[in-house]
Amino acid sequence: MSIFPKKHFRWVESKSFAKDRRRQEIAALLWWHRPVAILITMTTLLLAWGMGHLDPTKTPPPWYFILPATPIAAVCFVYGLPWLNSLCPSEVRFFDKKLMRGQGNHHDHAKYTDIQSFSWKRVDGWLVLHLDLKKRVLQLHVPDEISAEDLAVFLTQKQVPYLAESDPSSLEGIFRQDAALLDSPPVPGKMSGP
Repeated sequence: MSIFPKKHFRWVESKSFAKDRRRQEIAALLWWHRPVAILITMTTLLLAWGMGHLDPTKTPPPWYFILPATPIAAVCFVYGLPWLNSLCPSEVRFFDKKLMRGQGNHHDHAKYTDIQSFSWKRVDGWLVLHLDLKKRVLQLHVPDEISAEDLAVFLTQKQVPYLAESDPSSLEGIFRQDAALLDSPPVPGKMSGP
């Protein structure tokens, strides 16, 4: 057995797909999530500053510096850090026992045993691998360079059930629709092809 897990598939998701996914995640947040995160961050920073006074060898900054700096730092942490992460590429890796999607310092892990089913969807022209986990849903953009058939075979070998919701959303149905779009004459005002 190797020390390092073997990568079976590896790709970088499209920036526009990752940006759309990030917009959906932000829209799913409740209005009070970020203000509460700012308050928690401010409280943590003030507690760390207060604990610095307990050590006589340390000289923490004075209160007139900390009081205005704490909310600024908290806002930068809550709003700025996710924005910086969104600038990083989103990389997907399939290992022997799990898959991982990483973007910046944010990583989604999913063991194959935790995936209840997988299916294929065509979303805004993107081929998307839709993974239903026990407590959440994970959507991965699969670029044209990656063989969707090989990826489906790999997931099936890992005992992940394939969910063919209906014929149009199945992998074969998606490819049939794409072939029909490419063979049909273009409709004025509409794009042809995926």
